Amino acid sequence: MKITEFCLENRTTTLVLTVVMIVAGLSAYESMGRLEDPEFTIKDALIITQYPGATAQEVEEEVTDEIEIAVQQLSQLDEVYSVSYRGLSIVTARMKQSFDKNSLPQVWDELRRKVGDAQVKLPPGAGASVVNDDFGDVYGIFFALYGDEYSFDELWDVAKLLRRELLLVQDVAKIDIFGNQPEVIYVELNRDRMAQLGIPASVIAQELQRQNLVTNSGGVNVGDEFITIEPTHLVETEEDLGNILISGTSSDAQIYLRDVARIERGFREPAQNFLRFDGELAIGIGISTVTGGNVVAMGELLKQRLVELKPQIPLGMEFGVIALQSDAVQTAISSFVISLLQAVAIVIVVLLLFMGLRSGLLIGFILFLAPYPPNNLKRMMRHPQLIGMACWGVGHLAAVGTARGIVLFGGLTIWAVLEMLLINKRDGAWLKPDRVSHRNDLTMVLFSVLMFMAFLYSHHLLFGGSPLT
Repeated sequence: MKITEFCLENRTTTLVLTVVMIVAGLSAYESMGRLEDPEFTIKDALIITQYPGATAQEVEEEVTDEIEIAVQQLSQLDEVYSVSYRGLSIVTARMKQSFDKNSLPQVWDELRRKVGDAQVKLPPGAGASVVNDDFGDVYGIFFALYGDEYSFDELWDVAKLLRRELLLVQDVAKIDIFGNQPEVIYVELNRDRMAQLGIPASVIAQELQRQNLVTNSGGVNVGDEFITIEPTHLVETEEDLGNILISGTSSDAQIYLRDVARIERGFREPAQNFLRFDGELAIGIGISTVTGGNVVAMGELLKQRLVELKPQIPLGMEFGVIALQSDAVQTAISSFVISLLQAVAIVIVVLLLFMGLRSGLLIGFILFLAPYPPNNLKRMMRHPQLIGMACWGVGHLAAVGTARGIVLFGGLTIWAVLEMLLINKRDGAWLKPDRVSHRNDLTMVLFSVLMFMAFLYSHHLLFGGSPLT
């Protein structure tokens, strides 16, 4: 049996299937992932090992070769290549193309085990190898935190607060902070003063290394209880560093670190990277989306959470948007939907001219009822009721060929078009209403279809003549 014949003979089944497909399509549209760029899987991993003081040849022979031998034991390996610098080894392991994003995590775990087993073969002085397989993230949202009256330390505290809170937002995978300048304390030794007092630099280095170490300080028995002794004084400020007593000197006098050194707080130099926003130094915050996530929904939730966190942000700190993928994706989706609706409208107009009254009535009903409930159709059309009236009139003109019908329905169609033009001239620019959930659109369409069906079957009682014939 032909599909067309089956649909015409089983109208109820066809209508039910149509409604089911509409509901399924809207549900799939709401739940589908939304990203500006497609997801892709990087099948490379970097094994980075530091070997301070070694030449490039020593790094290759003593570190790189051992790492390569361990990596080559993987059956999933496609190829391996390496670069040896002075004091640094970088080995790249590329896996076979047959492994996808679901199987790669297990491959990376096995790679780490192989590299971990090879650590005992590395020479003394070589650092632990680091396996990096997580460098393919794309930051869908990137903004700057800045304020000319605040130091990097204060900006860093707020950035850590934002990272902790925003990680709880739905569909957020990872948050990285860029451009922070770590704060350090510089201890500049006075060599002349140290020579006069007979204090070698190694003694000062040992004293500094002993500070803030967590050690077991023991305890005392007090009656039936054992009381743990816990030191409370820690070196936290420049003044605390200056008050460190230097022991093991040839002098009988008490010599403090401040007597032989200048101590000041600053930033690590040279800086690894800077971020500027509108000419001001800033800290960047990059946010990536989970696999299959909806960056549009995530963007809206992040904006809402940032508004909630605003009372905790110091006055004068500002957010500067560098990249907001959610808005770009929303713009692209809106453009696609508008293009789709325009194409559908062209098809409907053609159908109205050739299919007659029933098509005109259905489209007219949907558009005529659209202004009342909140829906997104009102964002696409400024005058849905008047457009519905015009569709209704065109449908009747295609079905009724009498002179009275042409005067009546033609006049109403012309009136609807002129009314739209006059309203546009009177009210000026159109302010689009806020976007609402697509569930409202589905409810509006279903209600209009039900009303249309009721009107369709009662038309001959109210006005005579049946659209069904």
